[in-house]
Amino acid sequence: MPLIAFCVLLLNGHAHDVVHAQATNTPNSATIPTQPLDPPPTFGLAFVNSAEKPSEPQRIQRGIDSGAEMDRFPIYWDRIETTYGIFDWTAQDGVLQANEAAGLPTLAILLGTPGHYARSASTAATPPIGGSFVREAGAVVGQSTCIRTEGPPAPSGLYNPIFSDGSDVPGEGKTANPDNYWARFVEQAVQRYQPGGLVGVNVRHWEIWNEPDLCHFWSGTPQEYARLLKVAYLVIKLNDPSATVLWGGLAHFANGQWLYDMIDALLADPMAAEYNGFFDAAASHHYSLAWNSFDYTNRVRLALDAAEWENKPIWITESGVPVCDDYPGPTCPSDWRARPLEQAAYIWQNIAYTRLAGGGPIFHFMLHDDCGNTVAVDSPDGFGLVKNEASSYCSPANAEPRPAYTAFQVATQLLADVELIWGDVQQNRQVRRVAFYQPELRQRRLMIWSIVAEDVVATIPATGTSARLVALDGSETLLEPVDGQYSVALPGATNRNWPQDGGYDIGIYGAPFLLIEEDVASPTVSIAPLPEAVAPVFSVQWTAADLGSGVASTALWVRVDGRDWQVWQADLPASGSTIYMGEVDHFYEFGLLAVDRAGNALTEVTPLAQTTVRDKVSVQGTVIDPRGAPVVNAQIQIADQATHTDEDGAFALDVPIGQWDILVAGQIVHRGRSFQGTTQLLLLHATAGNAIVNGDFEDGLTGWQVSGSAPQAVQQQPETGDHALRLATSFVANPGVPGEDGSEGGNSTISQQITVPGGQPYLALAYRFESQETDPGHDRFEV
Repeated sequence: MPLIAFCVLLLNGHAHDVVHAQATNTPNSATIPTQPLDPPPTFGLAFVNSAEKPSEPQRIQRGIDSGAEMDRFPIYWDRIETTYGIFDWTAQDGVLQANEAAGLPTLAILLGTPGHYARSASTAATPPIGGSFVREAGAVVGQSTCIRTEGPPAPSGLYNPIFSDGSDVPGEGKTANPDNYWARFVEQAVQRYQPGGLVGVNVRHWEIWNEPDLCHFWSGTPQEYARLLKVAYLVIKLNDPSATVLWGGLAHFANGQWLYDMIDALLADPMAAEYNGFFDAAASHHYSLAWNSFDYTNRVRLALDAAEWENKPIWITESGVPVCDDYPGPTCPSDWRARPLEQAAYIWQNIAYTRLAGGGPIFHFMLHDDCGNTVAVDSPDGFGLVKNEASSYCSPANAEPRPAYTAFQVATQLLADVELIWGDVQQNRQVRRVAFYQPELRQRRLMIWSIVAEDVVATIPATGTSARLVALDGSETLLEPVDGQYSVALPGATNRNWPQDGGYDIGIYGAPFLLIEEDVASPTVSIAPLPEAVAPVFSVQWTAADLGSGVASTALWVRVDGRDWQVWQADLPASGSTIYMGEVDHFYEFGLLAVDRAGNALTEVTPLAQTTVRDKVSVQGTVIDPRGAPVVNAQIQIADQATHTDEDGAFALDVPIGQWDILVAGQIVHRGRSFQGTTQLLLLHATAGNAIVNGDFEDGLTGWQVSGSAPQAVQQQPETGDHALRLATSFVANPGVPGEDGSEGGNSTISQQITVPGGQPYLALAYRFESQETDPGHDRFEV
């Protein structure tokens, strides 16, 4: 008998997209008095003021006028305790009092190991915050270790008891152990600057170190940092239970494993469960690439969720992008930098992507350029919303606000008291949309921008009768919908700051707009279609959607045999499923009402799904062989019902509702087929058996040889126990071809060598072809 090779392959293939979360926090401690935390800000700035460069009143006011609700700057331990046991707080007192007098709260960063407490031979001073280099914004290196002399080490005495009674357990009347030098410093700082403290200021927010995952800020281990954080948290909370304690904002890019090692160390501490994990909020930093705001924040969110700390907020205590084509920056394109208008676009996109990942508050780095990254090869980095003042030591200028200053102001006015409700990508992956809701004004505030280099006209479904279109500079245009939609022209992305393969790719997208309108539209509702007939116990699935303010609640209604509508279940979420118990031979209709958060409600019930409860359904069918000829007198069995085919291969049965195997002449031809209504079947039966081994893939890929670069998978089919092979489950580029949309993909192939039986054998093959390729013939299926 002849031998043939049976081979199936799929050439090319594609796959891809996105979403969000939000969080709040409640501290949990049995020993430290549990009190509400001081309210967090929404937006803040770094270095409005600092002890190293005290600001004049006009600079502080400039920060306040930006809309920032908090200033962030460091309190360097090594610059306060320059001699063992001698503390000089003079500079810190002055700037904190200046901020207090102006009404600007402070997020104080505690950091810097004094040289006399360095356990190694380190002579490294704590570097300026943000003054290292323009970071490799998109990278996340798996793991690196620090040389002990590379940066400030863990201080000596860190593992001595935290409190003077020789324990780590806080309690009323306890004080810091003077032999735990870090605990002593933290205690002095909080007692000095907390409300009612020694100098009359009200610091309620403390960040413990800065970027401890970068060696030049912290050369200790993640485990040592976890101890440092624990000591600070317990000391601060004992003195001010309403204070908020953040871990030090992480940079991520140099040591991606550091976050997880730190969390593991915190979880391993037997006191962690009782004392809130030793932190109230996480902190993270991101720079330069707009989408990086989502990626880095989401890394932290997923790590917190895995540790069952899903309710802890994530503060973004540094974010920003330095300028190019503007003094003091270099010319564009330049790695990780942006033109002034692109810097303004980053401000808004950073907010949107951070909020999509569940992050906030958000601090911009920084108000003025100051000395930037003075080690930069070409020129200092100008991160500021405002150029330097004429008196500045570095890069003196005229204190001219950049477009980003206005963009920040507008954001603080329009995005500070809103709630994220949804985000998506539309129009062939060209337009990003992120929707916020302002409950007092019942407004949807929709941020939209182009994520491609080309200009795009976005079409936005209206939820109101008119809208204000707000630009980065605060200018507004009044729009009215046409046929229920707004049309908004979006400029394409101009920024190229992401180094890629010797060139540059998009790092910041096109200039965004805010579309603001009052939500007057009611939710849309649907119920999943029900089969023609169902068993007495069946599931009803519903969904309500509202693009304006979000769904507040839904209610399921039912009507039996055409009688009056009755409320079945009320106060339901926007989507879900529930079980209904009906009676045989009765007809049921289901409707859904919903109300959104703005109070817009559906009031008239309409049938969205219907079914009849039966105990059996009618099944008719035909059995054919591979040549298409009818199979005569073959036994058909479904559940406990059986019959034989007639001279035309036809049969008819009444079958109990449910999922049943279908057998022809004792052979299973379908597994777990769902019977929920009148059913027509066409069954293929090979009377002489199948020469192809495992041709139905019920044994996975047994008997088949697999080749090609694209993966494949055997998958169970919907509403049945049958399986089928899916070729090219994801896109894989051919070797040497960039793995991007539009590039040439590899094939996905299975093959089997068989012995062809004598007589007149037939090959029967059933397949469905699915492709995302728009070029006809680019993807293809071959046998």
